[in-house]
Amino acid sequence: MSTATNTNTDTNTTINPRANPLITILGATGTGKSALAVSLARRFNGEIINADAMQMYRGLPVITNKISTDEQEGVRHHMLDFIGLDEPPWTVKRFVAVAKREIEAIRSRGKLPIVASEWYKEQHEAEREKTAKDAGASGDGQEGLSGLQHDTLILWLEAEDAVLKERLNARVDAMVAKGLLEEVLELHKEEQRFQHENVAVDKTKGIWQSIGYKELELWATRANLPAAGDNCDREDALSKSVADGIEGVKAGTRQYAKRQNRYIRNRFASALRQTQALDRLFLIDSTDISRWSETVVPQSEKLVSAFLDGRQLPDAATLSDLAGATFARITKQDDWRSTRVAHHCEICDKTLMGAKEWERHVTSRSHKTIIQSQRKKAARDAFLAQRAALVGADGAQSQPP
Repeated sequence: MSTATNTNTDTNTTINPRANPLITILGATGTGKSALAVSLARRFNGEIINADAMQMYRGLPVITNKISTDEQEGVRHHMLDFIGLDEPPWTVKRFVAVAKREIEAIRSRGKLPIVASEWYKEQHEAEREKTAKDAGASGDGQEGLSGLQHDTLILWLEAEDAVLKERLNARVDAMVAKGLLEEVLELHKEEQRFQHENVAVDKTKGIWQSIGYKELELWATRANLPAAGDNCDREDALSKSVADGIEGVKAGTRQYAKRQNRYIRNRFASALRQTQALDRLFLIDSTDISRWSETVVPQSEKLVSAFLDGRQLPDAATLSDLAGATFARITKQDDWRSTRVAHHCEICDKTLMGAKEWERHVTSRSHKTIIQSQRKKAARDAFLAQRAALVGADGAQSQPP
């Protein structure tokens, strides 16, 4: 596959270009995944696959935080803005199948596939289930997770909690200014239309669960009702509903970002570590958004360039103070988690907690003594059974015809 030329001036470094690379960009909402994907696509001749489930729906660009045509900067995007509101939500299985086809199609055009992902949890679970069926359950709690499905470099955009919190609050205010309330009213009217036409709407799934709609649905319901009674009271009630709803959107967005980062740290990174694939995950500190073009973009480009060339990648923990602290936390969590895995010794009928206790047990004198005793007993039983068989055979031969 041909990508943008990557010049390497280090004559002592062996270049072994990767045949089928894939770049995946992860991170909580508001960390800049879409912008980084566009920068990398322009630099490395790539095309982008959207993996944000809400951005797959047509229209509603504000509620879904969809990247605009101007922000795409001419880069081709796939699986974006194409599902109707009346269509059932896509399953993970369907998404993965279509995404695989898109990846191969992008490669066939000599381009680099880049996935801007909000679906990393679902992708992880789908791959975990698949490999569990293929490989059977293992004893580490990961059900046979075998690692990455593609030759993948994963860039994890992260920001300090306090900074991200303020950034997300400001983004919701910007969404209101761009027309969030108008889109909520539009979506509410669509819901009413579906109900009148007896079209089933499952509000526990899909666009109806988007952050923004469910928090402002009460306001939209009241706003769409015909005016009745004291108009001042109605306006006061609407003002309170919209203010409460906007605060709910901010709180929901912050909580969502926390869940996303917690999942990456506690589950996704841990699974990569246990399958010796953590060296493909690199945390990019996007805390200082004012220095985006000086820090985030060049650091990411350097990693992608080395990855595509097949050159050695740096230690992820050395990229920034935030990266060092985060990877240390991941390692500590994994070490603690390993102490809570139960191992049962069938020989001794004893349960041990953690790898260290298990190792201590299987090398202990008592465990070895029981094993030796069982081996001696098995050997003695086999000898007695063999002797009984020989005696029986001799007795049968000595009987008169």
